[in-house]
Amino acid sequence: EGEVIIAGQKYTTTTIPDPEGFGTETIKVKDQYKDLVTFHFNTDGSLKAQYGVERDNNNKYAKGMLTPQYVYINNDNSELYWVYGEIQGFRKGFSFVRNQYNASKSKLLFYPTVAKIDLTNGKISDFTPLGLDAKGKKQLYYTNPEFPQLLSDDSSNLTFIGEDKTGKIVWLSRMMLK
Repeated sequence: EGEVIIAGQKYTTTTIPDPEGFGTETIKVKDQYKDLVTFHFNTDGSLKAQYGVERDNNNKYAKGMLTPQYVYINNDNSELYWVYGEIQGFRKGFSFVRNQYNASKSKLLFYPTVAKIDLTNGKISDFTPLGLDAKGKKQLYYTNPEFPQLLSDDSSNLTFIGEDKTGKIVWLSRMMLK
């Protein structure tokens, strides 16, 4: 329809000594990642709506890295699904040590959290976390950081791809985009 959606994340900065300087220069670097924001602009470029969410997990991992975000529009362009990855931490991966060479690979643990935005009225639903236990209390499944979800060819559904914390159980979850 020609409207524009921009999603991003707030962050703070701090000033540190320039590692390439001679001790007197300083540079600004990102300090902590904060809330997520999305802006919806009309075809004429004016702001139609804006949305924001404070992440549930504000641990050192979530503060230290950009939160994965994705947006998907339904078939009739009336609704937008805003998906972000709630970062919980890292899982240990393989480790190889020989002489002085040490290689290890850890895996980011994040789970999808989804809200539906009514683009016509500018209303947003509550965010719903996916991958919880039957009681809705404990996080059991995490999406794969390299390939967290797949949109169907006809844009009618979104499939989340992941596993449990140990990596022993594969998790698939399909969500209809109505």
